[in-house]
Amino acid sequence: MILFYPLVKDGKELLNDKKGFVLVEALVTITIILTTVSIIIPSSIIVKKERQVLIDQQRIVTKLHDLIQPYIWDSKPLDKDSFSIKVKDRLVTIDISSEQKLIKGCAQWENVKQKTETFCLYGFKK
Repeated sequence: MILFYPLVKDGKELLNDKKGFVLVEALVTITIILTTVSIIIPSSIIVKKERQVLIDQQRIVTKLHDLIQPYIWDSKPLDKDSFSIKVKDRLVTIDISSEQKLIKGCAQWENVKQKTETFCLYGFKK
């Protein structure tokens, strides 16, 4: 059974010499590898930065939660409190204020992508 038909021109079989085919095959392989690498490397860098943004956000929100607890549970007097702390190499500005029956705690910081993020938590005074 013949699976392919040889190309014939003027009684001579074309593509008899396989050197050109090997070169084309090598170029196609290199192109596929370079395309794959050029897609994977930038994607992995973006994923790494996004992961760090989420990790930082989780740490800062947890710290903010811990910081506003005394104002909620101990009825610590509060008009407005503002200070800066460091949370895992990030400088975070914390603003805690009282709004009627609510305690508002906001954290502001610059993330790995050099964008300013703000997150606020609210709690009822006990």
